[in-house]
Amino acid sequence: MKPLAPRTLFFLAIDVALLFLCAFSIPFLFNRSQAPFAVKESGGGIFISRLLDSTACQNVQVGDKLILWGQTQPSSADDIEFLAELSPVGDLVSLTLERKAQRTEASATLVRFYSLSYIVIVWFVGIVTWCLAIIVLTARQGNVVASTLHWAMIAMAVVVVTAYEGTTPINHLPILSSLLFFVAYAGTASAFVLFTAIFPRTKPGSFLLKASLVFFPALVLVVIMSYHYSRALVFTSVEEFSTFSFWFRIFHMLLLTYVGAGIVSFAHSYITAATSEERKKLKWILWGLCIGPMPFLTLVIVPHEIGIDPPIPEEYSLLALVIIPGAFAISFVKHRVLDIEVVIRRTTAYTIVIGALLAAYVAFVSGVASLIGHLTASAGAAIIVALLFEPLRVRVQHAVDRHFFRVQYDFRKAEQRFIDNIKHAWTLSQLGEVLVKETDNLIPVERIGFFALHQPGNRLQLVAHRGFGQLERHVPQFEIEKLNSDLLLPAALDESVEAGISHETADGEVFRRWGLALVYSLLSRESEILAFLVLGKKRSGARFTLEDVDLVKNACTQAGLSIERIKLREKLFLEQIESGRLRELN
Repeated sequence: MKPLAPRTLFFLAIDVALLFLCAFSIPFLFNRSQAPFAVKESGGGIFISRLLDSTACQNVQVGDKLILWGQTQPSSADDIEFLAELSPVGDLVSLTLERKAQRTEASATLVRFYSLSYIVIVWFVGIVTWCLAIIVLTARQGNVVASTLHWAMIAMAVVVVTAYEGTTPINHLPILSSLLFFVAYAGTASAFVLFTAIFPRTKPGSFLLKASLVFFPALVLVVIMSYHYSRALVFTSVEEFSTFSFWFRIFHMLLLTYVGAGIVSFAHSYITAATSEERKKLKWILWGLCIGPMPFLTLVIVPHEIGIDPPIPEEYSLLALVIIPGAFAISFVKHRVLDIEVVIRRTTAYTIVIGALLAAYVAFVSGVASLIGHLTASAGAAIIVALLFEPLRVRVQHAVDRHFFRVQYDFRKAEQRFIDNIKHAWTLSQLGEVLVKETDNLIPVERIGFFALHQPGNRLQLVAHRGFGQLERHVPQFEIEKLNSDLLLPAALDESVEAGISHETADGEVFRRWGLALVYSLLSRESEILAFLVLGKKRSGARFTLEDVDLVKNACTQAGLSIERIKLREKLFLEQIESGRLRELN
């Protein structure tokens, strides 16, 4: 393992310090209090919209207008949330309500805001994100892109495990925790948009200028918000909190602008990507940004908006947030660990299936609840959904492959047919025709030829071709003694293949003279050269991609085994003929 550089060790020390600092916020998250009812703003007033815990509400009814919280007159739903946090869980708060144009007194006992399961889940997400950030940093030490992504992920982890509104301000430590949240919140979006400007390739402009333009506006707003929020806590001031809320909305707008700019930057990078490798890296990121928030939106927000209970507790939908840093880390460190095309197809199918089953669940519960009860309807709907899931997934997966990813779907079928045809070739000429025809169908090239190498004498024979008519009568002598490598890798002109593809750099003069761009050697199990498949430039003028190279490499590997099988069959056939001739002579 490569030793850690001093700069990397310094960054890791900051990571550990931040982790310990965030750990101090756990008691405040657990002790955060809230009113035992939900409120909504309507017509300039604040009204009770739902009772969260009816046992903690004394003389509080849905529809009551909230006039006073203790001795304070709140002006928004955010004020109620802020005032509730100023007292510990279990405190009794006096309320002044207006009901049917008459004022009435009531009281409410503050209840716990976060459950233990919520805290465990957000810390799980945070720790996973922290670990991925460390992997990115240590895997690419000294790399500015790795450092930027590392700090974006660390900032995201801090945001997940701390919250400015998730503290009980009974001393100055929660204020520090809240300020840490503001800085991390700004850092997540700012580092994200900066990352999009330097990955997968650096856009024009200096790094320092980009960083200054991104971080300075966010930093200014962080200072303003921190000032007003600190004053609101210290002086227990609703007016200061309202001022803070105003600046926080502006801060949110700025961060949303950053996120939108980052997505646009990624889209631009994808459209202008020079290689398929760059597009694959970007697909991982875009997939993570789409899939990560999906469970929360579909399983929590949508049911809430249509007026039914979410099928799962809200905190469990947050587990999917680990997909976002995971996708970023895979994209940057090892984007080939999985085939992103397969991942996208699978998640597309699962998203469609879950959406359809969620709609069926909602329809069933809504239609049957009034007849047999909500609990029984929910249980029945859950059983139906479980039984339908796998059959529906198989059908949807097939439909997605055929209709939404038809090009990849047809290509995979053609590739499998290609390999099967190679296995069923009985003669060398049949094998050559299959290789030439199927390769040219899948990867159209200007010319292609299959040359068999015969021993003794290293004689080349043009078995099948498209565009090599000049070599039908005279094939150049193959001089094996002049080889500089064992030809385990394909030989290619550097400008003919995309960057990052492993290959032997070919002799440019020879390749250009014969119109070649890519040459594969077909080897035996003992790495003996049996034949060559030579390809000219692609008709599209594009470079050979990693998929092109891997496809032909797999075909040539199978073809090498087929040549051995054909030669063994011919040898056995000749031995049988010789044996029969000898018997006749005897």
